[in-house]
Amino acid sequence: MNYEKDVKIDPDALDIECLNQPSLMFRYAKYEAQGKRALDMAELAFEIEKAKIETEIRKDPHKHGIPETIKITEAVIRNTLIQTEEFQIANTTLLNAREDHAFARAGVKAIDARKSALETLVKLHGQSYFAGPSIPRDLAEEWQKKETEPKVRMKRTTKPE
Repeated sequence: MNYEKDVKIDPDALDIECLNQPSLMFRYAKYEAQGKRALDMAELAFEIEKAKIETEIRKDPHKHGIPETIKITEAVIRNTLIQTEEFQIANTTLLNAREDHAFARAGVKAIDARKSALETLVKLHGQSYFAGPSIPRDLAEEWQKKETEPKVRMKRTTKPE
């Protein structure tokens, strides 16, 4: 999927864009549903892995580096659990699934915003907004100029754990 390409509107072909909108929205909604399913599966796999590791720690705490002098509490189990490689892999997989689902949700919102923009452009066109006694604006050219201006990119602020 190409979010940037799919959200663009060709102002010279509003009729085609309007016809394309429902299938575009369906495609992104389907992608979001698949992302939600993958997230649910990752959450389940995470919980299963977590339970397996906790069970192993309870069965043989010394194998996991817990000295005999330390009382086995939930806090000790949790601290030992989060240090295991298996837990970290499962957690990373879960975080990646959450991120993918968030991107898919954002895609659906962008396509919905595209629908609103299309509706507004069609209304403006119907009200002869683009017509006038002077030379009409070339919205496609102005949009192209805007697109070629340098863009400020947002950086990821979260660190992977």
